[in-house]
Amino acid sequence: MLAAIDAGGRRNTGWATSTGGCGHNLEELARAIRNHLKTARVVLAVEAPLWIPLRSQQSTMTAARAGERMSWAGRVGAGVLTAGLANLSVVLEIAQPDRIVFDETKQPGSLVVLEAYRPSAGANHIDVAQDILKALVARWPDDFVCRITRVSEEPVLNLVAAVALALGISISQSDLKRETRVIDPFHLD
Repeated sequence: MLAAIDAGGRRNTGWATSTGGCGHNLEELARAIRNHLKTARVVLAVEAPLWIPLRSQQSTMTAARAGERMSWAGRVGAGVLTAGLANLSVVLEIAQPDRIVFDETKQPGSLVVLEAYRPSAGANHIDVAQDILKALVARWPDDFVCRITRVSEEPVLNLVAAVALALGISISQSDLKRETRVIDPFHLD
C-alpha cells in the first residue's frame, strides 16, 4: 500500500491511500496502515520536512537544504515541520510498525517513510494528499532510485527516527543520522 499525508493541524490534515481511502482523520489512516502491515509493507510519503541539516555555522544553520530553494526553517517550512511531526506521532503510535526503514524494501511489516517535497500548498488537504499519491503511484517503484534522491553531504537529524524512538518503536541509532528520501512528485525532469 502507498499512502500520502498532507501534514497539518487538527482541522487541516489530509491523507490518501492507493487502496482508495482518504480523509482528515489520521487515526483512520493509522489503523489502515496497521492492518496492511500485517501482510505487506507500506510506503508513506509525508509532505513535511522529515530531516534537518546539523550545521556548525550560525550563518547557514537554517538555510535551505541542498537542492531546495526555500528554508526548512522558514515560516511555511517550520509550521509544516512541526505539524508533520505531530501527524507522524499519531500515525506511528497507532500503526506500531515492526520496523521503519528509509530505503526500498518489500519486507512485510516494514513502513517505508519518504518526504514529499511540495514547494506550494493547496487549499484542500485531501486533494494535495491525492495529488502526491497519484504522482507516487505513477512512478513507483521504477523511479525510487533515480527520482527520490536528494542526499545530503552534511550531518543530519532524522526526525522520523527521533519520533519513533520517543514512542518506543525499535529503530537503529544510525538512522538518527540519515536523511529520509525526498520525492518531489511534481518535478518531472
